[in-house]
Amino acid sequence: MQQKGFSLVEVLVTIVIVVVMLLVCYQMIDETMRTSLFTESHNDLAVMSQRAINSLQTEIMQTRVAFEENTAGAAYRAALTMPAGVTVWPDSFLPLFQPSSGTILPDPADKRFTGNSLLLARQLPPLSVMYDHDNNGGTPQVEFLADRYQFEYVHLIRAAAPSFSGSGMTLDLHLSTSAEYADYFQLEALSDFATTRIVPRLIAAGMQRAWNPGQPVNSSFYELAQATDGRFNNAVNSVTIPIVSSRTLLRGLRGGRITGRMPYSVAFVPNSPAQPYPIPTPIRTFAQPINGKPGFPSGFEVKITGPARKRQVMTRLVLMSHHSTSRYESQQAFVITAARF
Repeated sequence: MQQKGFSLVEVLVTIVIVVVMLLVCYQMIDETMRTSLFTESHNDLAVMSQRAINSLQTEIMQTRVAFEENTAGAAYRAALTMPAGVTVWPDSFLPLFQPSSGTILPDPADKRFTGNSLLLARQLPPLSVMYDHDNNGGTPQVEFLADRYQFEYVHLIRAAAPSFSGSGMTLDLHLSTSAEYADYFQLEALSDFATTRIVPRLIAAGMQRAWNPGQPVNSSFYELAQATDGRFNNAVNSVTIPIVSSRTLLRGLRGGRITGRMPYSVAFVPNSPAQPYPIPTPIRTFAQPINGKPGFPSGFEVKITGPARKRQVMTRLVLMSHHSTSRYESQQAFVITAARF
């Protein structure tokens, strides 16, 4: 009985057809994956950046004092004691207040106003303190609303992992906060008797010092423990402002949801201002580059304009992702907030 099989040509044609079909399927799957990664990074960047910027609005609106890059601001920033493991981005600058009508424009070539960090003294809700105002146990106690403040430093940090596109780092945005401080000016106006009753209760609430807003750093802090007799001693010299907590404002920065390995970062220049990452749509900065400071400007910018008590504060954040080979995505978010400092 004669047997008939496939010829070599038929087998080769079949193999070629199967290979072509597999290649087409692979390209479709690859393109679908690329589209999914792009969509994910596009959405994630927009959500993360806008959420972080929106969270700063509350801090700015409740600010009593904002510091700029002058002698006083530099002294306050130098007094901050950061927790272990939190290293502030070396090319960090506070903004300079721009005395204009409040228009937000890029910096001129001959003057820097934009910064990439923000140092605030935020006014917290008053602390209710009940005390015996007349040294008579038979009469009701009265309420004293103690003003209190907290220093907040918004800054960039360099994280070693995950590495963004082989750069060996990721740039993150942190909010570092200090302990609470009582209002020296408010307490100083009290009678000695009231001070002896109120100050111990502030200490029991966790406050150790009072702060006199608007004064230089080395003449503005007073020990509460030394005022339990009714009078404050001299201001503390060589002040440090301990930072008690530091947290990221970008909780989703550690990777994408599809692969778990898609890196995100606050935008930064990897080598020099002339070699930015090839993001598809270059985004102009408000700040001008500074010679010898390759990390400035960065993807976080702060600009403060307008007269005192009627300032406009622009906070702007640019995030980027590396979602596949040679493919980068970027998104920016910005908010302009009216401030009364």
